[in-house]
Amino acid sequence: MHIGPIAKRFRLGIAASAVGLAAFGAAVSTAGDAFAQAYPTKPIRLVITLSPGSAADAIARVVGEGLNQQLGQPIVYENRVGGGGTIGANAVAKAEPDGYTLLVVTNTHTMAPSLFNHIPYDMFADFAGITPLGISPHVLIIASSQNITSIKELVAAAKTRPGGITYAAVAASGTHLNGAHFIKATGIEGRMVPFKGAPESILEVMTGRVDIYFSPILPALPHIQDKKLLGLGVTSKVRSGALPDVPTTFSSGYDDSEFGLPFYFFAPGKTPRPIVNKLHEETVKVLNSPATSKRLKDLGIDPLIMKPEELDAYIKKQVVSEGEQVRAAGLAKQ
Repeated sequence: MHIGPIAKRFRLGIAASAVGLAAFGAAVSTAGDAFAQAYPTKPIRLVITLSPGSAADAIARVVGEGLNQQLGQPIVYENRVGGGGTIGANAVAKAEPDGYTLLVVTNTHTMAPSLFNHIPYDMFADFAGITPLGISPHVLIIASSQNITSIKELVAAAKTRPGGITYAAVAASGTHLNGAHFIKATGIEGRMVPFKGAPESILEVMTGRVDIYFSPILPALPHIQDKKLLGLGVTSKVRSGALPDVPTTFSSGYDDSEFGLPFYFFAPGKTPRPIVNKLHEETVKVLNSPATSKRLKDLGIDPLIMKPEELDAYIKKQVVSEGEQVRAAGLAKQ
């Protein structure tokens, strides 16, 4: 088949372009890898969407200590509380995607689209998953002074009280969802009392000003050990190693009550993939180290590790499933 001179030049041009693009792609990849190898060269800001003393804050600082040693740069912690986690998340979504601003958030992140009419960022495009840092069940707590020792006693008492009971929660969070689900599932009356985080919620329960709180295990643990609080049940199918004497909510007859509080680690969405991969690798090393693993286990946090692309896919599924839970619990959009 005869090919004319114009066609020959056209094909040669395409071939040359392909070679050029391949070379450009290789150069970009090499530059990205070199950038990742040099990274980090300055302190890293870690934005935490819950208050100091919360489970998210504690796990962020435990992992941050390890990353400081692994990466050789200081970790600067910044608690950006409010808006159901969206204030802190937005700060990271809008940050320079260079690996120096990172986010630790719970499932407030995946609940937000179902709880708010508007969030100021793209749930998927504006965040790049690094890995989950762990997962913890909640423990249903009550003041020891209330003399209620089981979920059945709590439900029975609530049915005799005008207006039922009050439950503490961080608005638009897993503690809010868990409390609302409990009220609906048991058929009792209840009212949510909002707080900024676990420390305030726990204090109000200990004083008896609020009846109950579905708390992450970590901040409630010392108060349960000191007998100031009583754990009525952990929201998992097996007992927690951190609270071996506390029954599960399942064994107390509270079906469909499994609830895990995940802790997610994100970078801004356009962060170069070599940096995301490096953060993943270094974070996994920290999580798998015997010292960190033991510290988290003692705090009631179980391991949960995913590759960056696995976490991104998981988040999309959780937005759907937690949206269903939010609607089933009757939580209205804000």
